[in-house]
Amino acid sequence: MTSIPRPARRPALRRAGLVLAALLALTLAWQAATRLGRATGYEQVRAQAAAGVAAQAALLESELNKFRALPFVLAQDDVLRQTLLQPDPARLQALDRKLETLPAGTGAAVVYLLNADGVAIAASNWREPTSFVGSDYRFRPYYSRAWRHGSDDHFALGTVSRQPGLYLSRRIDDGDGAPLGVLVVKVEFARLEAIWRESPEALFVTDARGIVLFGNRPAWRFMTLAPIAPDEAARLRDSLQFGDAPLTPLPLAPLPAPSAVPVSAPLPDSFPVSPPATRGGLPSLVENEGAGYLHARQAIADPAWTLHALVPVDAAVAAEVSQARQVGMLAALLAMGLAAVLYARAMRRRGQMAEQRRRRAELEAAVALRTEQLRHSNAQLHAEMEDRQRTQARARVLQAELEQANKLSFLGQIAAGIGHEINQPVAAIRTYAENAGLFLAQGQAGPAGENLRIIAGLTERIGRITGQLRDFARKPAAEIADVPLREAIDGALLLLAPRARQQDVAIDAGAVPAALSVRAERMRVEQVLVNLMQNALDALRARPGGRIVLAAERDGAQVRLTVADNGPGLSAAALATLFTPFSSDRPDGLGLGLVICRDIAEALGGSLRADAAAAEGAVFVLTLPAAQP
Repeated sequence: MTSIPRPARRPALRRAGLVLAALLALTLAWQAATRLGRATGYEQVRAQAAAGVAAQAALLESELNKFRALPFVLAQDDVLRQTLLQPDPARLQALDRKLETLPAGTGAAVVYLLNADGVAIAASNWREPTSFVGSDYRFRPYYSRAWRHGSDDHFALGTVSRQPGLYLSRRIDDGDGAPLGVLVVKVEFARLEAIWRESPEALFVTDARGIVLFGNRPAWRFMTLAPIAPDEAARLRDSLQFGDAPLTPLPLAPLPAPSAVPVSAPLPDSFPVSPPATRGGLPSLVENEGAGYLHARQAIADPAWTLHALVPVDAAVAAEVSQARQVGMLAALLAMGLAAVLYARAMRRRGQMAEQRRRRAELEAAVALRTEQLRHSNAQLHAEMEDRQRTQARARVLQAELEQANKLSFLGQIAAGIGHEINQPVAAIRTYAENAGLFLAQGQAGPAGENLRIIAGLTERIGRITGQLRDFARKPAAEIADVPLREAIDGALLLLAPRARQQDVAIDAGAVPAALSVRAERMRVEQVLVNLMQNALDALRARPGGRIVLAAERDGAQVRLTVADNGPGLSAAALATLFTPFSSDRPDGLGLGLVICRDIAEALGGSLRADAAAAEGAVFVLTLPAAQP
């Protein structure tokens, strides 16, 4: 048997050891890159889910706030009160026609009036086959609770339309405070669901019991986050709140928390790692149809709802793992190549070992640093591009909703003045009607006819006021057209005239030429004018001799409109923060009115500024594109 000399075995053993070390290094680099990629992927999805659910919750709350003032405003209408007191066919038909115009202008699904017995006597859908007129709603909680407490919110499936929605109810009392009936506004969320369906995330809303109310997954409607006790499920079905829905749990299976996520970057408190023991919760990671999702949720204060978002994680984690593995293998191969070169040189030149180690450390550090910089820059660039696109789209939607909410807040402020303005002709109509009856009883047709003509004129006056109020509350149609500036000013004055008379403030628009027109949207121009004159009236509160002057002239391709008052004016500090969001001199102001007006002016191709050189009071200058002749 021939033995291998010892000196010949040493290089072979050394080469075998180097090969095993290289394989071990590649294996460890692969595992480390996999853990790092998973941790990075989950962290990115977690940040995306937290930001996305917060933005969608703000959109939902904005949608709800838009409709909350509607039942309150409508309940003040004396026509509804008179119809409940004297429900004759003529009054009911007139009220049906009046309610029929509201859904198109407000966005509500149905508006209807219930009498003291809970029966619908008038509704906006009175012409449709699914009309609510004649239906008994005494069993609905929104009727009983509003009758007892004055108002109520209730989400349920429609018994006639079979469409789910949020019912906002308001009790109507007579002059002595005795209840007469209940006004109900039904709000459906089809538009919001359509917006959500464009998102790759699963978005849905649950109530306090964990029942899915609506979302971008229609098949999940009226399913539950956790099983519901049989007796409670039977009670819910008997109440017809959710129809005959079986109230089965959502098809979501819990997934274990990712072990690759480091302890230094835990999931937030709103994402419970383990399945909760109480009803209404989901684990942080869930599976649906073989795909993994990260669960985020945001509470909605009023009503007690919760918005849920299921964000896909598989693709993001897989991409990060793949990228980390590529970088890790490249770094490992480079390191092994460098080690091999340095090892060969060390065998030839042992005297230069210290210098070789120093150079190898510097090169490895440079490669690792550059690789990390490239990976971070690439990920940051992609994230910034996606965030910019999402932010721009959400900003356009939120800007429109903010403008609408601003207009509805104005309606709340001027509601008392409008009510007083309408009550005067209504009282006069009653007096003239009684006199006409006496004249007819005495056979005096001439005086009776004169009284009826006066009544017709007073009703036209009420129609102009309520028509302007309805047009102002309606969302703008986003149609650019030639708008006579005097007509827009007259529309704004019709809303603000009651308050101006109460404050004894004179409003002079005589310096605005009747033939002067701008290229804009009339409702948005009126919104800016109402805001500017509302601020002027606030400044002139409790100030004798108050006066607001409007003047306009054409300046080339622009029309310049000034709104001036003789109030205390604007201080230097107020001018510096005038168009800064959430900055206001009034203790009850939000500081958003002028910001919205400036954005509207710029969107129409104009501008809005305050004249800092005004000698007296405050002067605002609004410029808009002039209409082409």
